[in-house]
Amino acid sequence: MDTLVAVDRSAVNRQRKELMYTSFATNIPKGKIDSVNSYQVIDGISFDKYKITVTVDQKVLFNSFLLTTIYKGYALGISYVCMDDKTRREIENMLRRFLYLNKVICCNKQLKNKELVRQPNHKQ
Repeated sequence: MDTLVAVDRSAVNRQRKELMYTSFATNIPKGKIDSVNSYQVIDGISFDKYKITVTVDQKVLFNSFLLTTIYKGYALGISYVCMDDKTRREIENMLRRFLYLNKVICCNKQLKNKELVRQPNHKQ
């Protein structure tokens, strides 16, 4: 039997962020780990955005991003890592296009289903 458990989303997000930060700090001991929290809206969906920048010898090694939200009752998490701004922009553009296309496809399916229901019966 499945049991639903109420979860404090902010506590879960905080634990995810702490785990990411600790993992990088532990596995890259010579690295400087900087993190920042913000929000990002992609196609009308608000995401909690967590960015970690890992620097070694004053050179950025990589940036790691974690986007989280609740979407239609489901916890949605997207993570990506990039080593330069060009790659980051390409990934973020792809995410915007994907979320937009997904909404259009879902909307079109709903419209088609409504059209099918509303069509009158044709007797031949």
